[in-house]
Formats: sequence, C-alpha cells, structure tokens
Amino acid sequence: AGITFRRWRHSPLWRRGAWARIARRWRVGDRVADLLIAVAVLMVCAVVSVTVLSARPLLIDEIIQTVQARIFAAGHFWLAAARYPEFHSAMHLLDWSGKVYGQFPAGGPAMIALGSLIHAEWLVGPIFTAVGTYLFARLMRRMPLRDGAALAAVLLYGFAPFTVFLGGSMMNHVTETTWIIAAALALAIAVERDAPHVRAAFAMGCCFGIAATIRPTDAAAFALPAAIWLLWRLRGGIRHLAPLVASGIGVVIPLALLLVVNWHQTGHPLRFGYIEMWGASHELGFHAAPWGVA
Repeated sequence: AGITFRRWRHSPLWRRGAWARIARRWRVGDRVADLLIAVAVLMVCAVVSVTVLSARPLLIDEIIQTVQARIFAAGHFWLAAARYPEFHSAMHLLDWSGKVYGQFPAGGPAMIALGSLIHAEWLVGPIFTAVGTYLFARLMRRMPLRDGAALAAVLLYGFAPFTVFLGGSMMNHVTETTWIIAAALALAIAVERDAPHVRAAFAMGCCFGIAATIRPTDAAAFALPAAIWLLWRLRGGIRHLAPLVASGIGVVIPLALLLVVNWHQTGHPLRFGYIEMWGASHELGFHAAPWGVA
C-alpha cells in the first residue's frame, strides 16, 4: 500500500504541494470561499433529499416531527383529538386528554416548521447543513491549524456521507449540530482576547439554548464545558462576569419558550411528550425501550 501511495503521489495525477496551494487559496478567499463550499454542500444535500429520500419524511421520527411542525406552522401547540382516532393515530403521536401532538422536544419540529411556512420542509435539512458547514469553516479559521488541515476538516464535515444523508433528511441531528457549531464559534470569539466580549457570550448562550430545545442532552454536553470555561476566566477579574451572565441569559430565553410549549402540551413545563407517553422509565439513562425491552 505504501509503494502504491508513493507512486500515486508522484504521478501526474497529483502534483507535489497542490493541496497546500489549494488551502492557501481557501485562506485568502476568506468568507467567499467558505460561502462557495456551503453552497456546494447545500446542492449536494438537496439532491440527496429529492432523489434518494423523495423530499418526504420517511422514518417515524421524521414523520411525527413533521406533523408537529405543521401544527406549529398553523399557529397551534396541539390539535383537537379526532372523532375516529384509528384513522389518525401513529407511534410517537400522543392522543390524550383531547390533545394530539408529537412526543419530541419542540425545537426540532420548530426548525421544520420554517419549511412548512413556505411549503418546502425538505429544504430545512440541506439549508441547515450548509449553514453549519459555513460556521464550521469560520471556526476552523480561528483554530491554530495548518491551512491544509483546517480545509480538510471543513470538507470532511460538509461532504461526509453521514452528514449528507442526515442533511437531506428531516431528522433533527443536523439542526442540532448547526446550533452547537454556532455556539462554539461564538465561544471562540468570546474568549479570543482578554477583554470581555459580552455580545458573543450572549449569542453563544442563545445558540446552546436553541440546541437544548431540539436535543437537550446533546446541548448540555457542550454547554456545560463552555460555561466552566467562562467561569474559569473569572480568575482574570470581575470584568469577566458580564459574559458569563450574558451567556446564562441567552440560554434561558429559548428554554423558557420550550417550557411554555411543554406546559401547553403535557400540562407541566418540565414534562416532555415522550415522558407523558412512555412514563418515567424513559428518562435519561439505561431505561426500558418504548416497546418494553430493557
């Protein structure tokens, strides 16, 4: 394999130093270069969404989140129960106490609802994937990496098959990841110099808060270390307290909206639809699956 690689590297198909030159051009291209990569990702994901996934929700998670998205787009938290539920019932769709709504946290369906408003739900995934790629590129430019490594990371994130197929779907993984990347970029801006950057810290908090409305545990896994980082900077003086407080306010705003939705749906702000449907055994940790298997 090593002999084959050396022959290929010195063959006319690839000139020595070509990748370094491409990476330097990417560095010089700055925002325009990042935008072009994002547009390419958008096109690839859109093609996958239409040609492979039929521009429709196919998995049950996608279907129920799309149903809830349309409920949100119509201006409601839930729908009144139908007279004949046997024609409308589905797994992960609650039909209790005269209310019909999906079991998933409100943030994921809210992202799809942006597409419901323009009758293009299939575009939400590709657009968020492209935005996430652009933000990731901006983040990589701030990292102490060689240009070639930074560009390779951006292209790997944007065009990896896992990214592309999730980006073409209506699952909530890509929207979640995009908001987390946005928060990471805001954090990098907030801590890149000794002077406090309150607006960046507030933006970071908002992005983590929105991510928490989609997939709460995933968001917490990133938000808690970020909060510790800002807390650690308090060693530099009381002036670093403002970014920490601003980030907390940013987190609270989207979470408050999530609690309002929970209250309207389940009757309790801290009880999610999946707990209402499956019970406390579905809490975080090693629990029983919805169909009873441990």
